[in-house]
Amino acid sequence: MRLKLLIYSLLIFIHNINAQTYKNSYNHHLGILPSGVLDSQQFILYAFVNEDIKDYQFRSGCGCVSLYWDSTYTLNHPHITFIYNSSGNDGKITRYGVVYLTKKDFTIDSVRLSIETIVHKTKVDRPTLKNQYDTAIAFETTTHDFDTLVEGEHGRWRFKFKNNGPVPITIYDAASSCGCVVPNYSKEPILPGEESEISVEFNSSGKIGLFNKSVIVRFTNGQTITLTISGEVIPNRKK
Repeated sequence: MRLKLLIYSLLIFIHNINAQTYKNSYNHHLGILPSGVLDSQQFILYAFVNEDIKDYQFRSGCGCVSLYWDSTYTLNHPHITFIYNSSGNDGKITRYGVVYLTKKDFTIDSVRLSIETIVHKTKVDRPTLKNQYDTAIAFETTTHDFDTLVEGEHGRWRFKFKNNGPVPITIYDAASSCGCVVPNYSKEPILPGEESEISVEFNSSGKIGLFNKSVIVRFTNGQTITLTISGEVIPNRKK
């Protein structure tokens, strides 16, 4: 009995040691953030969708970092939300948090989540800054109707927007609801007062009938914008 307990303890120890290797590591570049504003990032753990995860624990590398688990997400993939508070920070910053995942009492892996950013100090008071920052991105329109497309045709539309905030903001993710929709965008920071765009391309091959597709765009100021394209695909009579 003692031997079994010893072997079991040894296996747990080995698994825990292996977990320190951070086989899965995710990093986001947030661009420039103003001091004193919360910035929420979502790290999707696709690797664990089919795992029977029994428990998880968080460890942050700084008091300015917090993490929490949410099992609801687009396409039902679970994810960890990583929140960084830039208050009191200045200059180039790297912060991290670790998620420990266990299955049947074994730590099967540990995931290291990290962000890199440059904190920009500002003299604007925090309530005003947060209000300007949280609502900085403004789109001309978030919907587009292609009317009709002939099957096989590619429909393309450019969604234009402007950064009305006090500091540069970056797009860090754009996820489409279907593989037939591909978003394209610049990963460069959008400066205050600057305009930019996201190009959305829809492939109508095999999509005869009405369609309504979306692209969820996430910005480093915490805004999440849903862009929608719609229309009808008609048969190609030349086939």
